Amino acid sequence: MAAFLCAAPAVAVASQCAPTQLMIPALQRTGEQVVWRGLAGTHLVLLMLHSSTRAWTIAGTSPSKITCIVAHGQDGELITVGAEDVRARNPTRVPDRERPPNDHR
Repeated sequence: MAAFLCAAPAVAVASQCAPTQLMIPALQRTGEQVVWRGLAGTHLVLLMLHSSTRAWTIAGTSPSKITCIVAHGQDGELITVGAEDVRARNPTRVPDRERPPNDHR
């Protein structure tokens, strides 16, 4: 995934990092909400989308709770995947301690 992000022309973001408790609410104030999360080693990776503008942000959070914007774009297409199908193939869950405060799933 990192190779894709580095090569994608829509990625025009310098590394922007801040404590998670500041970064996630700042992104939410722009109207973006977490729609996907996953683990990459010890880091939590979040995909955030804006429902009306289709802007998106990919952010990574370290175990020390520093969140960095990895990529940002202005347009995209959301591909629907059956959540039940994904859970059946991979029952591993992201630990609650790593969930952003706004994620109540």
